[in-house]
Amino acid sequence: KKNRLLLLIIFGLTLFGANILFKESYKNSYSISDSAHILNHAKAVAKGRLVADSSDQRELNITYGSINLDRDRWISAYPPASIFAIALFEKLRIVDFYPALLGALSMIALYFFALNITSNSHGIALASVLFFILSPLFRIIFAEHTTHALSILLGVITTNILFKLINEPHKRRTYQYALLLALLSGILFLCRPLTSFAFIIPILVSLFFFQKKLLLPYSLLLTSVMSLYLVYNLLTTGDAFTFSYNLAYPGKTIVGFGATESGEHTFSRGISIISMYLLATDSSLLALGIPALLALCFINPRELGTKSLIALSPFLLLSILHIFYNINNLVYGPRFLSEGAILLLPFIAIGISRLMVYANQTKISLLIIIFILNAFLSNIELQKTYKEIASTANNKLLIDYYIN
Repeated sequence: KKNRLLLLIIFGLTLFGANILFKESYKNSYSISDSAHILNHAKAVAKGRLVADSSDQRELNITYGSINLDRDRWISAYPPASIFAIALFEKLRIVDFYPALLGALSMIALYFFALNITSNSHGIALASVLFFILSPLFRIIFAEHTTHALSILLGVITTNILFKLINEPHKRRTYQYALLLALLSGILFLCRPLTSFAFIIPILVSLFFFQKKLLLPYSLLLTSVMSLYLVYNLLTTGDAFTFSYNLAYPGKTIVGFGATESGEHTFSRGISIISMYLLATDSSLLALGIPALLALCFINPRELGTKSLIALSPFLLLSILHIFYNINNLVYGPRFLSEGAILLLPFIAIGISRLMVYANQTKISLLIIIFILNAFLSNIELQKTYKEIASTANNKLLIDYYIN
């Protein structure tokens, strides 16, 4: 156990340090404007102001990410949880470490998640962590101050807590775990509302079948935490039911079918877009040169127990929910599915291990070397692509502000 803990600490420190180094490499990545708006709003919150004023603005109201309430007051277009989390790090003067620390914590949570679904297979757990570190998708997400960094961490932790409730239904502290689960689920809602339902729905279904006595207390606390969003709206926009994104996209439907910035959003258009998102996620998840999700085909369905089905459901639900989400951009597609994609990594490791059974060990070793080399080269190419996108999609002022 001590050796495993030491190994986890080494991996955590490695990822922590790597993200600090990658911050410079990915300074022109495609969500730099999102990071700049959230970070700038968080700095105002750290000073004790929910609504920023002209002294905080620094020209950052030039894109949709910031919303002018009037001439001297503005807020960002994003939900409050990440803003408050980053504000805490800003208050502690360690805001630059925020994404890296969340990445390291997500990696540790992923390790224990993999142990949960594989009956303590440390090989699969370590392979999952390795895939996480190699993943260009997660390395970019955890090099920026976006909402996804916090939502990924919360998604993995809530799934682990749910597994604990299912595994130990008669333990004394089940109520405490259920309340903790409700609190974290609520914060996930305050971080990314649509994404949160991909985790809340499986939790509610699981509690109904395995822990009915916990369903009511979980639901009550969850609803209470969710309602804080209405309080935040009242204190910022002046109306509990006027969300910041309503101001960012006036007269537009965010979830559902109707008029959007890029035309009419229909069901067929949603299917087309989510298909592209799935392909983009497949290629950016590991950058191995082959479809990462193809490894899932080598898993025997009979091996998938209840916990496996629960673990796979967030990715499936995110895919379904984003058919109806009409703020669509292929560049952002993998991010929208990232909270569920991280839970696929242990299953990909299982699929690859099953494939190894049918192949010569020497050939597989050579294949692994090729995969790792290709992943490295793919990351370099991916970085160039994101810089090209950034040069056209983002204002240089935002980039300079965020980095400097």
